[in-house]
Amino acid sequence: MRESQVKIEHSKIGLFIKPVIFGIIGGLIISILLLGIISFVFTMQDIPQSAVILFAFFSVCGGAFMGGFFASHKYKNKGLMIGALTGLLFFLILYITGVVMNQINVGSLAVLKLVLSVVFGAIGGVVGVNTLSKH
Repeated sequence: MRESQVKIEHSKIGLFIKPVIFGIIGGLIISILLLGIISFVFTMQDIPQSAVILFAFFSVCGGAFMGGFFASHKYKNKGLMIGALTGLLFFLILYITGVVMNQINVGSLAVLKLVLSVVFGAIGGVVGVNTLSKH
């Protein structure tokens, strides 16, 4: 590969990584906000303990969706791919954090969260690209 081709490849990767990191950070913030709202509702209402898992999934899906939305909106192209990648990396950060803190176990729920994170991230990516103004 010639030097000019290497520079072009590095610049494409740089353009690709920044929106994904932006989306992951945005998704984590949204997920934390959703968890805060949910925990506030839990303190005010008597909600069954079995609903905790459902609300945790809601928070993960909402964060992955918004992460994909933010990333693809910033990248302005390839919403499905950018959103799915953002959802995948979003899940990996949550999963690694959970493993480090001994708060997560490997199982079907983790696989389901992975699939939902990628799917909702991809959907958010498509929505993010399609909400761009057409000037």
